[in-house]
Amino acid sequence: MLDKLKNYFTQPRRIYEFALAVFIILFYAFSRLWMVFKYGDAALGYDFGIYRHNIGLYFDRLGDKSVVPFGWSNFSNVLRLLGDSTDKIMVGWYFLFSVLILAALYCVAKSYFNAKAALVAVILFAASITQFEFYQWYFYRNFLALFFVLLAFLFIRHKSYFLILPLVFIGIVHPPSLIPLGLSLFAYLFVCEREERKFLLISGAVSLVLILLLNWRELKIYLPFFTEYFGSAKKVAEGGHAEFSGLFINAKEYLCYAVFYLPFGIVGFIMFFKKRKFLTIFLAINLILMAVGFVLYRRFFVFVDLVLIIFASAAIFTLLERRCNYCFVKYVFAVFCVLLFVFSSWHIVHKKPLITRTEMNAIQTLSHISDGKYALTVSSNYAPWLLGFANKKIIAPGMFEYDKFSREEWQKFWFSKDASVRYDLLARYNSSPIFLFLGDKGFGFTSQIDKDTHFTKLSKYLWRFDL
Repeated sequence: MLDKLKNYFTQPRRIYEFALAVFIILFYAFSRLWMVFKYGDAALGYDFGIYRHNIGLYFDRLGDKSVVPFGWSNFSNVLRLLGDSTDKIMVGWYFLFSVLILAALYCVAKSYFNAKAALVAVILFAASITQFEFYQWYFYRNFLALFFVLLAFLFIRHKSYFLILPLVFIGIVHPPSLIPLGLSLFAYLFVCEREERKFLLISGAVSLVLILLLNWRELKIYLPFFTEYFGSAKKVAEGGHAEFSGLFINAKEYLCYAVFYLPFGIVGFIMFFKKRKFLTIFLAINLILMAVGFVLYRRFFVFVDLVLIIFASAAIFTLLERRCNYCFVKYVFAVFCVLLFVFSSWHIVHKKPLITRTEMNAIQTLSHISDGKYALTVSSNYAPWLLGFANKKIIAPGMFEYDKFSREEWQKFWFSKDASVRYDLLARYNSSPIFLFLGDKGFGFTSQIDKDTHFTKLSKYLWRFDL
């Protein structure tokens, strides 16, 4: 056995493949953990504090029938019941799933094409700035769905009824991610073979029934977005839900991020769109949903990027295979990989979090202050972190359950020169003191209260209001 392993790793080609695999894994780990080590809890994205709050909320109220089930809790509560801490679920399991996504991508690309194309796909995915940004924005539920979308790809390819499992998981944990996948499966029914159609119909029907039985109360919450707004992100935003655009990158940013492998993705699509019909349909459905501005349409960039990476890997492998006798082709590919990783590394190293570490430290300070039930921020940018770390009831513009001000009243609170207007608004909470967090994005609100005797400055970012 030892002799076989020795012979395997002493072959020059095997040494090259092993070194490449180690480099990819190390780079991928660096890309996902660099900001966490540098910025701590401030590193990860906008929803980080919301998820931290929800993990505790849904576990602490486990069994409370008055609480509407949230698909995410079916994941987080299980881990908490198994003894995992909130921080471990927030960071440890999140990173673990990022590794599982990379492994699942390899299996998918290998299944749809071959092992060499799969290796190229892993290289492109590890260096993808779009995928890095998706990780950093911390759309945890959507991130979990990405892994199970890849599993669905795999089971569709092998015509396995295990397809039911990822479909049900996505439908429970993040139903919006099931929309492009479900529409793609429906469209695929019209072009697949008869035997495969039977398999898809049974898998889809069973999955749909299970999702409705297990998650109907949460699905009911989404219903108005389709009955009232017809799934249009623009109409939903006009209704006061701007977050339903997806709050992710735009088309211009994506084109910049994918500039190195996008041409190969297009070439790969042209070469294989007839042979890999499901991937083609999935790509087309996502592009259509983005074009019409469907809810969460910006998040669909991550699915588009995923499929284009798979097509690009097939195109690159085909080029290398057909021109393998030309050494310059291999050198060109090596230079391509170096430029790709340098470009990605530069972006990762220069990436800044949405809040500074100093601001995060100030927010965490609030959790150690026992008096006062409320914490207010004049900028919704900080609201999720306050929700997750301040251990207070959060008052923020247009967010969460304790906002008692209309848009017009927030305007008065921000800009009125009559201090009594702010007193009257804060008096609605019948609570004293109320703490104010004013970060660097507080648009100069400190100038409104710095000479007001009802407001006491505690630190650079924290103020105390007493009636």
